Amino acid sequence: MAKTKKLKITVNLKSKAIEKAVDGAKDFLSKLVTPAIEEVGFLAKDKITAWRFKNQVKVLNDTKDYCRRHGISPKAIPLKTLTPLLEAVGLEDDEFLQEKWAILLGNMIDSEQNIKSNIFPFILGQISKQEFKGFESAYDDVSNRSNKVRTEVEEIKVQREKPENAKQYYALQQREKLLRDQYKRVDL
Repeated sequence: MAKTKKLKITVNLKSKAIEKAVDGAKDFLSKLVTPAIEEVGFLAKDKITAWRFKNQVKVLNDTKDYCRRHGISPKAIPLKTLTPLLEAVGLEDDEFLQEKWAILLGNMIDSEQNIKSNIFPFILGQISKQEFKGFESAYDDVSNRSNKVRTEVEEIKVQREKPENAKQYYALQQREKLLRDQYKRVDL
């Protein structure tokens, strides 16, 4: 039996000729593909820009209507405040939140108010519709409880003016004190 020799062939892929060929192919391919990719990128960018602009115009028109309905006399606001607000508005596609943006902007440009905070647009730009509704619900709950406490305190004051006896006066005074202590954060 004859001994078979295995022939070992090694290809050096790092040779200069192969590198040149690969580079040449990459350059040629990029010339073929890049214009199409760039064109698609520009089209997408144009569509996004138009979409953002449409959102901004809608919110600005809604703000104008809000100001008209509420008798708001607009004042100028700093570009430092307006620019990020308009950028965030451009990204907002939910009509409910677009309405909230219009209200926020309307209140910020109200010459009767002095809202100069940049935090409100930042917060509104970060939250979803469900989160907004959660905050709104929590605010409504606190507001309703505050109104209830105010009403009860006012009723106690009226009853204390003409108590039936000293015991009732003392009980009403204690109830008012308890309410005030429990709800110190409520502006009574």
